[in-house]
Amino acid sequence: MKRTIACLILVSIAISACHKGHDTVTPQSSTTKPVTNGDLSGVVSPAVAVQAVSVVSTSGTNSKIIIPDAGTGAINVSGLTAGNYIIHFTVNAGYKVPADSTVTITAGKTTALGTLTFTPTPVYSISSYKANGTVQNTYSARINYTSPNLSITVYGIIAYNSGFDYTDAFCPLNINLNAVTGPGTYVCKETPASSITYQINPQAGQGPGRGWSSINDGGSATVIITDIDPATRTISGTFTAILVPATAYAQGNQVITDGTFKLTYQ
Repeated sequence: MKRTIACLILVSIAISACHKGHDTVTPQSSTTKPVTNGDLSGVVSPAVAVQAVSVVSTSGTNSKIIIPDAGTGAINVSGLTAGNYIIHFTVNAGYKVPADSTVTITAGKTTALGTLTFTPTPVYSISSYKANGTVQNTYSARINYTSPNLSITVYGIIAYNSGFDYTDAFCPLNINLNAVTGPGTYVCKETPASSITYQINPQAGQGPGRGWSSINDGGSATVIITDIDPATRTISGTFTAILVPATAYAQGNQVITDGTFKLTYQ
């Protein structure tokens, strides 16, 4: 009997040892985070043509602005969520503005735009007019246009009798419109944002400046926009005005006729 019990104990110990030697190890599961972003690359040529590149998702949830490399024109955008994007180029004056394009960004891949060549266009700075029948000696013009606001300054210089001596006087003529929606006739209102003004500014020590404006009673001004070309960034038109004294030393009216302009805006 004792021998039987001893045998059972030995068998039990052996079975227990056998189980311990074969314990099952459950492997830990690992999960890989899926890739959801992609990249965009390209080259603009020449590099000086483009100020910036805007990359905007069609869903409106993701956007980036990139400055091309000044030397190579390379553009590289990383970390874009997969999907469709609109590409818009902000170009410098003197280059044609391309139409916006749409590209698809694929997760884990780089979408290559290749080399994008920008076409040069002429830069226009043409302006002229008469003041009281005299052709003005205009030498430059500046324009700012962000629809619907348009401002133009035409710079001129005349030999002017200031009351002290004949001297060169600087004569800026300013055109301001705040409701430009396209080609058409724009009658200036009686506000600084919709007006034409003219100044005669003698050199220092040669007497006070004088100014005239379409804003005051008796003044009027009309600007005809004949063409707005977004591709070449040019605006053309004509203007006329009756400008009345707006400062103490201004005398008589300035009648502006035969005004024309063709200007490249930024």
